[in-house]
Amino acid sequence: MIKVNTINRTRKNIDLLGITKTSKARIAQLLPNKNIYMEIIFAGNLYLKKINLKYRQKNMSTNVLSFPQWRDKKSIPSFSLINLGSIVVNASMTV
Repeated sequence: MIKVNTINRTRKNIDLLGITKTSKARIAQLLPNKNIYMEIIFAGNLYLKKINLKYRQKNMSTNVLSFPQWRDKKSIPSFSLINLGSIVVNASMTV
């Protein structure tokens, strides 16, 4: 089972279903036979600036922030459900 939670925190029309399907297919290729959870958040400049300051101490917006739970594929444990982490995408810059 692969669960990709896609969230749109903007007013932009974003194809969340298409992004979810594409993400699931790619994860299935990279990590076959695993139970995976990950989150993709689409947000605006202000939100990205806020979390960039909070987690990276940089007072500016950016296009993408990622918060991986594991350093690389080899370090992913064999838990029953593996949380890959979160990706925050600046919809103002990338969509």
